[in-house]
Amino acid sequence: MSESNRDPSLPGAKQPSRRVVLCTLAAVPALPALAACGGGTSYPDLIVETGGGDDAGDETTPGSCPTSTNVGLASAIAVGAYKKAGSSSKPFIVGRDAGGLYAFSALCTHELCTVTLRTAGATYCACHGATFDANGGVTRGPASRPMPNYLTTICDGNVFVDPTQTVPMGTRVQG
Repeated sequence: MSESNRDPSLPGAKQPSRRVVLCTLAAVPALPALAACGGGTSYPDLIVETGGGDDAGDETTPGSCPTSTNVGLASAIAVGAYKKAGSSSKPFIVGRDAGGLYAFSALCTHELCTVTLRTAGATYCACHGATFDANGGVTRGPASRPMPNYLTTICDGNVFVDPTQTVPMGTRVQG
């Protein structure tokens, strides 16, 4: 490492290259426009992080919704409808069946590749061909474990999913 790349106050630390600095400076003005786009091509549905109540598992009063991912109005998800939501590190699928609303991971349990949502909530993992049913249960390997189901709540008419809290497969919320 050349001496010109070192910050004298941080022994062994590298300074960013000119390319990194220029690319960063070029990207900064575009950030407000990108933020308005709503999440990019992988997750086209608007995902809003919300804060509020201490009772993430309970139906809550207005203004005290759980601190989890808001995936939109419950009324916008019809029986038999499914949508991909979440973040790139914690993607999940929200669905509604005759029993109610629920969510399950969109990461294949074989090697954590993000699955593709197919018809009727079934998913497919392009990495190694595993398939899962509309509850996240394995229908074809190499995955051998179902995808975890996540705590789903309704607050102020919106669906909230907490991908840090798992629930038994088949758990539904009315809304």
